[in-house]
Amino acid sequence: MDCAGRASIHAHRLRPAVVGFDQLHEQFYRFKMEGTTCEIVNLRAIGYGRMPTPQLAEGELGAGPDAEHAVVDEHEVYFQGQWLPTRIYDRSKVRPGNRIEGPAIVTEFDSTTVVLPGYEASVDQNFNILINPKG
Repeated sequence: MDCAGRASIHAHRLRPAVVGFDQLHEQFYRFKMEGTTCEIVNLRAIGYGRMPTPQLAEGELGAGPDAEHAVVDEHEVYFQGQWLPTRIYDRSKVRPGNRIEGPAIVTEFDSTTVVLPGYEASVDQNFNILINPKG
C-alpha cells in the first residue's frame, strides 16, 4: 500500500521478501512482529552489461601557469590562527596548466575547493584540480 492507501501494482512480488524477513526476524530475535507493516529501508541492485567509456573533458596544457584571469575576488580568510589575504577563483575559468597558490578558494555551482597556505593547486589536462604541498 502507498501513502494514499492504494495497493502497489507489484505488491504481490514482494510477498516472498516479507515472509523471508519475518522468518529471519523470528530466528534472530525469537519473536514475530505480528500485525505490523513491513517497510523497505534500503534496496540495492547490481547490474551487469557493457558500459560506454566515459568521455572526459580535455584541454591543451598550453594555458600556462598564470590563473589571474580566473580571479573574481579577494577576502581575508582565517587559516591556522591568522587572517590571510585569499584569492577567490571561478572554477569555470581555470584552464589546464594553470597553477593556484594557496591560500586560495576555487568556487563553482556545486562545490568549493580550498587550497591551504603552503599548498599549490595545478589543473591537469582533464580539468582536475590537483593539490600538493609547495616545493
